[in-house]
Amino acid sequence: MEHKGYKIEGDGTFGYKRIKVIGKGSVHMSLRGAYTTPTEAVNAIDRFLGEKEETTNASKKPTSRGK
Repeated sequence: MEHKGYKIEGDGTFGYKRIKVIGKGSVHMSLRGAYTTPTEAVNAIDRFLGEKEETTNASKKPTSRGK
């Protein structure tokens, strides 16, 4: 299963799911680990991308220098 540039696949042992990056690069630390269902993995990806977007948007806001 693919979701927003990530691949969710079985870990090959106990039926847990793991997240991998499609293409080059590595999975962010917050997405590493095992998930019991594909839905949990999808939610983790969405949460990570949402937080990443908020951080990016916050750094682009103009700041006042008190002039």
